[in-house]
Amino acid sequence: MTNNSISKSSLLWWIIGVTIFLTICSAWYISHELNLVWEPTKVSSYKNLRVYFFPSITIASIGMTILGLYVVYFKISQTAIQIENTNTQIKDSQKQILLSEQRRISDAALAEDRHRSEVIMSEINNTCVQIDNLFNEVEETPKEFIILIANGLMDSIKKEGNQVLNYRQDISNKQVIFNLSKGEPMHSKWESPMFNLNVFVKNHHPEKIKKLYKETYPENNKIPHFNIAAQLKILVEYSWELADIDSARHNIISKKLSRYTLFASLLNKVELFDEQFMELFTLLNSLAYNSRSLGIDLLAKFSIEINQSNLIEGDINKGMLSNHSMEKIESDGVFHTKHFVDIANQKLEREFGSWKICS
Repeated sequence: MTNNSISKSSLLWWIIGVTIFLTICSAWYISHELNLVWEPTKVSSYKNLRVYFFPSITIASIGMTILGLYVVYFKISQTAIQIENTNTQIKDSQKQILLSEQRRISDAALAEDRHRSEVIMSEINNTCVQIDNLFNEVEETPKEFIILIANGLMDSIKKEGNQVLNYRQDISNKQVIFNLSKGEPMHSKWESPMFNLNVFVKNHHPEKIKKLYKETYPENNKIPHFNIAAQLKILVEYSWELADIDSARHNIISKKLSRYTLFASLLNKVELFDEQFMELFTLLNSLAYNSRSLGIDLLAKFSIEINQSNLIEGDINKGMLSNHSMEKIESDGVFHTKHFVDIANQKLEREFGSWKICS
């Protein structure tokens, strides 16, 4: 029942019509059967009028009673409908308020993420500037490199009967001057710390680099390496956080980190940029838009490590490893990662380069 006016109710008019019809029909039937003739001047015409028309009055009374009950029912129904509509409106209003609040919270969260993304991007840019500044600085050429340069000069000039007599550091002009037995002295400009580290790595056997770096590399010349390694770690941490909250920046992160791939590799070889950060660096450096494809074959690397650990019997290959996942761990402000793989119905965990079977 949705009509809000009783005059529009078809049942109302049906009850009225039936009541009137039955009342008229009963009155006509009684008067016709009793041959009643109305004569206003005769007292007998008024006698027993109530008795003659009692059925008609009864029918009319019943009809009016039914009509009254229907009116009451109609009003109650309309009131119930109005209450239901009011409750529905209240619920709809509450839903709208809730949706508005959720949208407001969502918009605020998005705005916060955008703001945080901009802040982190600014920190990444600042860190890159710091790394570039450290790289662009030059340092006094270490003695070992002076010998390498001198040997190179001797190889090139010995055919002319010339030779290197001695050398000296020209601090004011940031260069090394080699005095020759013939002709003008030759000059070698000071290079950046990372350039010298690259020369060092290239001129020594890979298995001896770590030991020789610790024992023979000049301590003062190591300081820029420590500083660059520290800035690279900061850059990795910022890049990881940015990659988590803003996938649209993945390509930017890759481009930023790709500039320092050689730095990270060199520092990793002398154990200043540990394996955990190297893995994160490689992962972030290979990020594509909306994806996290690895630029290194971690499963191949992991299969070799698991074989060396002797945790699993038999020879393990990367095809036997599945469900690789990684988890970022923070402890006292320092980040590292855990890796998880499944093999032979067992889950293995890798942390700090060591493997164990998960309990």
